[in-house]
Amino acid sequence: MAAETETRYTAMIRDLPRSELPRERLRQAEPSVLSNAELIAILLRRGTGGESVLTTSINVLSLFGAASPAWDVAPTAIFAR
Repeated sequence: MAAETETRYTAMIRDLPRSELPRERLRQAEPSVLSNAELIAILLRRGTGGESVLTTSINVLSLFGAASPAWDVAPTAIFAR
C-alpha cells in the first residue's frame, strides 16, 4: 500500500485582507496591539519552504520562547527546522 501524504494548507500573508497585514496594523496603531508573532513576522519579512512568515514566527517563539534572548541564537538554527 502506498503511504498517504497529507496536504496542509498554510494561509500566506498575501491571502490576508490588507487591513489585517501586520505591517499595516502597525502603521495604524501602536506595537502593543500586535502579537509577538506578528512583530517577529515584520522583522523576518518572509516565511520558509512553503510556510507563511506568521507560521515561521510562531515556530521561532515556540522554539526559543517569548522571553528568550533571541540574539544569542544563530539564524541557521531558526531556519534549520
